[in-house]
Amino acid sequence: MKLRFWFASGLAAVVLGLSVSSSRAQTSAAPVPAVNPLAAPRKAVLDAQSAVNALHTKIAQIHLRIQSGFESRADWAAAKKAVADAQAQYDAAQKPVMDALHANPDYQQLVTNRKAAQDKMDELKAQSQATDSEGQQAQEDALSQAAGEVVNDGYAMLKMEREARDNDSTLTAAKEQLSDAKAALEALQAEVTAAMQGDPEYQAAQTELTSAEQQLTSARAALLAAQNAQRPAAPPPQRSNSYGGAPSN
Repeated sequence: MKLRFWFASGLAAVVLGLSVSSSRAQTSAAPVPAVNPLAAPRKAVLDAQSAVNALHTKIAQIHLRIQSGFESRADWAAAKKAVADAQAQYDAAQKPVMDALHANPDYQQLVTNRKAAQDKMDELKAQSQATDSEGQQAQEDALSQAAGEVVNDGYAMLKMEREARDNDSTLTAAKEQLSDAKAALEALQAEVTAAMQGDPEYQAAQTELTSAEQQLTSARAALLAAQNAQRPAAPPPQRSNSYGGAPSN
């Protein structure tokens, strides 16, 4: 009888131990996943940016649809051809002017000097930094001088190019003709802008874009606030005692 009692007691203890061990194993095997507090605000920013991008694409498509209707007109085709022809005439008139300038010894000297200064800059940048302050200062001075020569020679070249263009009457006339042709095309483009402003689909898309941009701004502000909340707080400033001694806690 006693043997049966001890056997039953031992069996119950084993069963109870297995049950507790199984419960602990199940608990440790399924930890609660940590939630990233920045995940939601980051997703909100991405979603808001995607909405803004989609509306920009939609507005571009509306603009293309409206402009295509205008470009099929004869006056648009004539204006675009006038710009292309005027550009070709300007390029043809500019070539001999630039060819003559590039053969100018003064201009060639500027080109040579600027290239030498640029090569010097590249060489100085590739050098190892000096270990002493005097050597470092010498390197900085040499680099600054070379950079100044590159800039000054470049400005001098641009000045000669501008003067060569301005002093050629044929090129000046071609430039004026190109400017007039572009102005005529821009005047027609203003009609497209006016038509877009009155297009119901464009108006609706523009309203949606304004709302989407506001949501994007709010989402970015919320993300910034969440990021700031995750930063550790700065320690309080230590106060020194009234006798000017070490800071007291």
